[in-house]
Amino acid sequence: MEFRKARAGDFPSVKNLYTEVINELDRTINYPKWVNGLYPSEPLFIGAIEKGWLFLLTDREDVIGSVILNCFPTGEYPTITWQRELAPEQVLNIHTFAIHPHFSGKGVGSKMIGAIKEYAKQDGYQSIRLEVFRGNDPARRLYEKNDFAFVDTVDIGDSIYRQLGIKDVNIFDLYEFVL
Repeated sequence: MEFRKARAGDFPSVKNLYTEVINELDRTINYPKWVNGLYPSEPLFIGAIEKGWLFLLTDREDVIGSVILNCFPTGEYPTITWQRELAPEQVLNIHTFAIHPHFSGKGVGSKMIGAIKEYAKQDGYQSIRLEVFRGNDPARRLYEKNDFAFVDTVDIGDSIYRQLGIKDVNIFDLYEFVL
């Protein structure tokens, strides 16, 4: 398996991955409340590829995982006491973490988290942070299993999700892994 930055030519595979992930979530339980065509969206992926923020986990040539990594949290959390007080450019934020349904439960999520940690260390980040929708128990278990510490719970109020018409997604648990 290889963890690498996505290239423009990867877009069709990225789109297909998220479509398959969301279709599987819709068949079972849609923990993150993602909606095909709405969030995460094509413009989000195209912009992330252009900015060098979209990363892929591949098995041979197949895209089996994807994540957006950047210095920008989903929300502003002025009252949160993180494990370490750091400047934004010292923190790597995880967004849209997804593993292809055929690889679910096989340790691939943990492998991708390991690759993210290694990338963060090599690029000089001091911490990795993320937000997990309060009802997304599989994601919370994955991060906790990989030594992310629960920091706090926040109500992000009028979030991007509400602006997109996705309801009941305002309570998030914040996690941090200090490098």
